[in-house]
Amino acid sequence: MDARLAEQLPSDDWTLISGYRGSGGAIDRVIAGPFGVCALNVIHIAGRVSVNGHSWRLKRYNSDGVWVESTKIADGYGRSPSARINQSAQSLETLLASRKLVNRVNRGVVLTHEKSRLDSVFNPPLEIVQSLEDLSVDDMFGYRGALREGASADEAARLVIEDHKEFNRDSETQRT
Repeated sequence: MDARLAEQLPSDDWTLISGYRGSGGAIDRVIAGPFGVCALNVIHIAGRVSVNGHSWRLKRYNSDGVWVESTKIADGYGRSPSARINQSAQSLETLLASRKLVNRVNRGVVLTHEKSRLDSVFNPPLEIVQSLEDLSVDDMFGYRGALREGASADEAARLVIEDHKEFNRDSETQRT
């Protein structure tokens, strides 16, 4: 996934951060660049995915193409992929907005398994829901995700990395 994203980032003005964890939760990838900041979570499952708002379903088929099961997609807390990324990205957005760096952190979910397909996507409560093969950095950034005037993408990336380190240092301290 990182290679696919890196080949699409048009210049050295972009920073790709893998594995951010902050007070709002984990984010698989954070991209910071001249058009804003985008938080992405990755789902690596085989099957056909349908999205209707925060309701995510997975249909699995056998090797003959016969449907065998349909399940809800949720994490261990019962959150859909969109609810999970929205919660984590909102916390990151609050941090970056408090420093006057962004208006919004865009959010997305990427299906990375070579046998995952999107069946339907209705009313997604995030900017991007795509398979890895269809992933486009251009789709991740709209007006709402733009950096604030005079803000630096490098500063946003630095703050994301700093927050990750600080949160994890605090987490380690609390466990001992």
